[in-house]
Amino acid sequence: MLCLTRLKAKARSPQREVADLSFRLALYERDPTKAARALANMPREGKIDLIGSVPFPHTWYEGLLAKLRQDIAAARSAFTAARAETEKLVHAQPENVTPLAVLALIDAGVRRQREAIREGRTACDILPAYKGCSRRRLANGQSRPHLCGSTGEKDVALEQLEVVNKLVSGPSYGELHLNPDWDPLRGDPRFREAR
Repeated sequence: MLCLTRLKAKARSPQREVADLSFRLALYERDPTKAARALANMPREGKIDLIGSVPFPHTWYEGLLAKLRQDIAAARSAFTAARAETEKLVHAQPENVTPLAVLALIDAGVRRQREAIREGRTACDILPAYKGCSRRRLANGQSRPHLCGSTGEKDVALEQLEVVNKLVSGPSYGELHLNPDWDPLRGDPRFREAR
């Protein structure tokens, strides 16, 4: 019986290990059914995002799924819960820039534009330019353009995208084409030029 339990645990672990990637792919495909399946495999305590060492709470992913389903009320509720959870982490670890960057993205999700931009700028300003590759995206401001785009600061977002696009660690061609984070900028001809 113990061996069977271990086998079941091992059989589930690959799904948990790729749940974040599966969720991201489902977002890129705009497929809420696949996203819900991936979310069901994520640990309740949250998941480390692809950009490395950035703790996104489970409720963040719930908000993204609700947004994908175009359920604005559920998205707002989930992002609000994610914000409360992340804000506690920011206060508990004031020198840790990564929860502050997550808080900025969450605030953009709940339309707290001023706070989102302030937190994003503060996070990028705190972190030295190339302190390890897992933090490079935050350090070089790659998260700033789509953060600004999400908060309605399209001109600022497009100016910053032009800068980060020249960096080796800037957004990839595929990310710019598929990632829904860039959707607020897609209709602008300057975005097409930046790709």
